[in-house]
Amino acid sequence: MGGGWGANAVAFAPHVERFISADISPDNLAECFRQVQAVCNTPVDTLLIDLADPNAAADGLRHACDLSYASTSLS
Repeated sequence: MGGGWGANAVAFAPHVERFISADISPDNLAECFRQVQAVCNTPVDTLLIDLADPNAAADGLRHACDLSYASTSLS
């Protein structure tokens, strides 16, 4: 899931065994991690996406996810 600031993550994370947050921003990943940990004990993995090779973030995860959610916000 695109981590963002964690608003959607806190809704999903309590219902899963493991939550994977991926984002291009280390600050967003850290905030998403903090938000999820504030509402549940679900383990959170964070993946920093390299814009030079964004597909590499999914290496090894293609068959490990039951649900994928992405959102984009342009300001």
